[in-house]
Amino acid sequence: TETAAKSLSEVKEELVHDLRRLKSPILVTLDDLDRLTPSETLEVFQLIKANGDFPNVIYLILCDRNVVETSITRALSVSGRDYLEKIVQVAFDVPMINIERVRQVLFSRLNSLLAAESVSNRFSEKRWANIFLSSLNEYFITLRDVNRFISTFAFQISSFTVEGVFEVNPIDLIVLEVIRLYEPEVYDALQFSREILTSPRPDGPAAETTKATLKVIVELGSESRRVALARLLQHLFPNVEWAFGGANYAQGYAQQWYRELRVCSPKLFDRYFRLTVSG
Repeated sequence: TETAAKSLSEVKEELVHDLRRLKSPILVTLDDLDRLTPSETLEVFQLIKANGDFPNVIYLILCDRNVVETSITRALSVSGRDYLEKIVQVAFDVPMINIERVRQVLFSRLNSLLAAESVSNRFSEKRWANIFLSSLNEYFITLRDVNRFISTFAFQISSFTVEGVFEVNPIDLIVLEVIRLYEPEVYDALQFSREILTSPRPDGPAAETTKATLKVIVELGSESRRVALARLLQHLFPNVEWAFGGANYAQGYAQQWYRELRVCSPKLFDRYFRLTVSG
């Protein structure tokens, strides 16, 4: 009505007048801009630029500057750094948190989630150390990685606990949850590959087919982590170690894996994939 009848410049003038009367400035915080597409990133900064002259309004932008600069360069075909320098008045570089501190936070939160006796009784410290140090650690570089994982893993723990009984192996569940979160295409492929993942080495041409299938699955993962991912698959599914140049396992291990509630047991495989949780 009355506002609609006013021109854009008149509305802006009134808003400027009201903002100047504020006793304290307004802080607008924008986080995770480095996770936007190039066009979305450009749109956000264009909005900031268009409204940057409002009094008593401060924009705090939290992002990976290199990623944002690259996105703007792709969107405009100009220097993203030069573009940002015209908008951002003060830039601060926040140092990366020490990796040991990240691990301390992860282990502390995992200890709380795994504290129940029904869970901790099935947790092998030796196996966990082997898996974490050889491959899993590559997925926990920042606190964001830890927080994202812990929030969904807590749900998984509660979902697999029925009347005080924990129905799966906690280490296998941790590894699968990491794959689900950070390598979703690999996770999708795994849940439809029970026969290959849980069966002993096949004879003849079938062995080459299995190798090729496992190679395709690994290549679905992020390029920088494919070596770690291949190791994780071998930790989860010992029967496929031979395909990566490792050992063959005798049939006698099947009962042990079943007693340990491992995902590599064909009798338990489907239990791990009965829930689908959006990351």
